[in-house]
Amino acid sequence: MNLMEGTPTSIDRAIHMLERATDRDPKYAAAWAALGAAYDLKGSFLSLPDLSKKAIEVERLAIAIDPTLSDAHRWLGLSLMLIAQYDDAIAAIMKAERLDLDNASVQSALGRA
Repeated sequence: MNLMEGTPTSIDRAIHMLERATDRDPKYAAAWAALGAAYDLKGSFLSLPDLSKKAIEVERLAIAIDPTLSDAHRWLGLSLMLIAQYDDAIAAIMKAERLDLDNASVQSALGRA
């Protein structure tokens, strides 16, 4: 909910909660994926490419834990777009699409890419 609200305060709250979740369970792939999305969202709002790079590392960790997690691939692609790695971004989002054909968020991300 905090991530979807998208305010500076709610994104910081989401980061805090997701960092706690990943500290408690380092194998919680969905939490790692959402944490990457939160870093990327904050980085894009504040024009901080280092946060997008951190998001990419976290998304890749989520994918290493659970390669079938389509959200992690989608968020990885969106993060890669912010640092102008378009071919890799499209490949990541297309992987998300193969994993979850009916996900409208994946289709939206692919359209952006």
